[in-house]
Amino acid sequence: MYYLSKVTENIHRQDLEKALLRQEKKGDEIMATIAQEYIREGFEKGLESGIARGMAHGMEAGELAARKEIARQLLELHDAITVSEITGLTVEEIKALQTEA
Repeated sequence: MYYLSKVTENIHRQDLEKALLRQEKKGDEIMATIAQEYIREGFEKGLESGIARGMAHGMEAGELAARKEIARQLLELHDAITVSEITGLTVEEIKALQTEA
C-alpha cells in the first residue's frame, strides 16, 4: 500500500485505504496491515529524530569539553578574562575550572 501510494501520483494513500476498507474479505487483516505501516513509519521517523538530536547533543558536549581543556592549558599563561575571551567560556566557567585543579 505504501509503495503504491508513493510510486503512483494518481493514487493517494487515503483513497487506497478507503478502497481496501471496502473489501469485505479480510478487512481486519487489512486494517492491521495499515496500522502496522503507520507504526513502522512513526518508529522510523522517531528513530531518525532521536539519532539526530543525540548526535547534536554529543557534538555540543564534545565541543564544550574541548574548550574547557584548552582553557585549563591557557590558565597556566593567562588570566581568567583573557582565557574567557579566547575560548568563549564565561569567566564563571573559567573560575570553576581553576577551583577544580
